[in-house]
Amino acid sequence: MDNKNGRSHWLRPWLTAIIVAIFLLPAIRTPGGLPSVRGEELIFIPFILYCMFRVIKGKNVVFAWGVRQNLFVVFFVFLFVSVLSGLMLGYNAKYGDLNQIVRFVKYILVYTLSSSFIHVGNQKLYKRRKFVFNLFILCSVIASLIAVQQFFDIFSLNSAYVEYVAPTAHDSLLGDYPFPRPVAMIGNPNEVGFAFVLGGLTATYCLIKRGGWRFFVAMIVNFIAVGLTLSRTAFVALIVGSGYLYGMQLFVGRRSTSEKLKYLFFPTGVLIAAIAYLLANPVLFETIGWRLYTLLEFQSTSSWQVRVRGWQQSIKLFLENPLLGVGPLRGAEITPEATDNEWLQLLRTYGIVGTLVLTIGVIWPHLRAKSGLLRVFISAILISTAVYMIPAAVFHSLSLMPLLLVLIATEDPTVRRVTLL
Repeated sequence: MDNKNGRSHWLRPWLTAIIVAIFLLPAIRTPGGLPSVRGEELIFIPFILYCMFRVIKGKNVVFAWGVRQNLFVVFFVFLFVSVLSGLMLGYNAKYGDLNQIVRFVKYILVYTLSSSFIHVGNQKLYKRRKFVFNLFILCSVIASLIAVQQFFDIFSLNSAYVEYVAPTAHDSLLGDYPFPRPVAMIGNPNEVGFAFVLGGLTATYCLIKRGGWRFFVAMIVNFIAVGLTLSRTAFVALIVGSGYLYGMQLFVGRRSTSEKLKYLFFPTGVLIAAIAYLLANPVLFETIGWRLYTLLEFQSTSSWQVRVRGWQQSIKLFLENPLLGVGPLRGAEITPEATDNEWLQLLRTYGIVGTLVLTIGVIWPHLRAKSGLLRVFISAILISTAVYMIPAAVFHSLSLMPLLLVLIATEDPTVRRVTLL
């Protein structure tokens, strides 16, 4: 809800804090072996208290609620259904499974807050979308610059903070490791690589929609950062997502054909030239290009073989109860490699029914949205996400899923106003 006289939407500072925290704050370690806490999760506590205070003071608290949140709540029920299914098959339930409850609550809060800022209020819709996209791009660029600092260890700062940010993935950024993999503040090179994909695609959308060199620079900075992470999965997701966005923008909007072709050939040409230079330059190839080159022979790489074995384990578990799944297994019951394909992980955990509920919850409002460049952009985001989820994880990433939810919340024609008072 916007205040009168043009003052800021009351949710703006909260949404700003959440996006900044996801991109730019590391997870906070907790004692006693408890899971780390991310900065945005701490923001929810004062946010809920603030909402309660507004209600006590007699001020309306208006939120947006739609089909997507309803289906997310239904999907939440499948956690308990899948755990019960696993127990009936002889698998153990653990207290760690309760972490999934925190995950679901976080996702619903992030989406509801983002959707409410976008779809509830007096300020024009395009201005609120513009604010979210600008902030998203700014944070992704700052995170990209942090990745550059980590890659080159500028001012020898890595030893001061990287181990805290990435307790299990900091080795390549310390010492004389030949192939450093930046983690920014998210703490995982693959996850931060896909975060840069989301930032780069958002910058690309704004470049096509509004023009301006700042969006072109932001797009290039994010794309370079993807390469620095050496994440092959993120690179493939970037190519697929940007290719779809550049291609489909030809068929929407009122711009002239020549202008549409400009946004197809110029950025695409820059990207192709950059990849060609990367593969042709011996120094860059030995540092970054070799990792991308292995995509041509991915079936022979050791990481691919490990993933295939993990997929086989997930398929075996999925077949034990295809409809309802066997729950979020942990420890000796499953190897870490079995989580490398998130589609299979969702299927073996929640079954076909639960996975369909989640998938429909994500895409149904998108399918009902009006045609246009925004819909093409969201389609590109969802397609690149689906590709990334083949060997990696988005839903089970406490950083990536909230970022995805913020973006898709900008397009939801199913929301309705809900007043708390």
